[in-house]
Amino acid sequence: MSFLKKITTGLNVFFSTAGFIFIFFLCFELIPDIWIDYRKSLKKPGEVAARDEYRAGAEDYQGKDWVPYYYFDAWSSRDKMDWHPYVYWRRAKYESPYVNVNEKGIRTTWAPENRSGKPLKIFVFGGSTLWGFGARDEFTIPSYVARLLAEKTERDIQVTNFGEAGYVLTQEVLTLLRELQRGNVPDLVIFYDGFNDAHASMSNEVSGWPLNEINRQREFNILNKRYRSKFRHEASKILFHRSLGYANRFSNKFGLVPAQSAEQDEQVLADKTKALAGIYAETAKMVSEMGEDRGFEALFFLQPTFYTKKTLSKHESTYFSQDTKDGRYLHSVYAALRNHPQLKMSPQFVDISRSLDDVKIGLYTDMVHMTERGNAEIGRVMLPNVLASLKGKL
Repeated sequence: MSFLKKITTGLNVFFSTAGFIFIFFLCFELIPDIWIDYRKSLKKPGEVAARDEYRAGAEDYQGKDWVPYYYFDAWSSRDKMDWHPYVYWRRAKYESPYVNVNEKGIRTTWAPENRSGKPLKIFVFGGSTLWGFGARDEFTIPSYVARLLAEKTERDIQVTNFGEAGYVLTQEVLTLLRELQRGNVPDLVIFYDGFNDAHASMSNEVSGWPLNEINRQREFNILNKRYRSKFRHEASKILFHRSLGYANRFSNKFGLVPAQSAEQDEQVLADKTKALAGIYAETAKMVSEMGEDRGFEALFFLQPTFYTKKTLSKHESTYFSQDTKDGRYLHSVYAALRNHPQLKMSPQFVDISRSLDDVKIGLYTDMVHMTERGNAEIGRVMLPNVLASLKGKL
């Protein structure tokens, strides 16, 4: 066999093997995604059972026919996000029996009927718990605030649910700022936060950033023709995300990637906790100052989570543990917020994080989201501070 023929044969074997490996990994990546998308396309409203959505197994949902239909709507609406300047994302318009979002990305909130005159305007901000992930439109926290206020006054009540999945305090304040720019000034603004800010601080490199900020960095200028190498790099990560994920887990499991020492880890988290509390306090101060200038009151509620609930229901104890790294970090963040001098002195900062600790029935569907009964409890806990802030306007 001539040398040239050997080279040709070798190249054929190499490219055939490389082609086979490429096709294998391509099938490994694409077939599961195609199958998942196909199964999703076959699902109809009401076909999201407890086996597909563990939250539907919460005790408060038992015997309620609307629950599987609701979760179909909730996830379908979440799959339809629009880009919004400054805050990144909000839901697109969505209409269904249980979840309705208008063209501005605002979810429908209960409102009293047959009342006239200038309405009492209340803006409510928060993440997915405040948005109402786990509840129908008329049974979210903002809807319960509206219902309870309507019982205390004859004035028209207009509560706007500005909550959105994954939002942190700064995104919410930017949303408020955009409304003020349009001349839409409320009588009261309510912020319901804690969990997302802590989670974002833990997962990001810097406290105060939105969730998944690293993804925004990766996406930046990716369509610019001057950044073709970046596009190719990210495209390969997307195309082979499953393989890379398994490789990353394998590396971590067998110690192929140097792990940060426990002391370093604790110090990093402590620094992030302190920084986050300072950012939260300064942001709350700025909102309060805007309120003094524009004539609205502001309240900042530190939200409860299942991590401190004393008696867990069967559902609450099945899927999650209270003793986790995430839970311990959340405790440290909450402690830093409670002990921050600025927040301790502020009557606008209201710590309701332990308000549900002694409730024996199940209220949580996961670590932070609640059933409609849980939302009703939060509305009742909020009410005294809301009434005090609106004194003279009711």
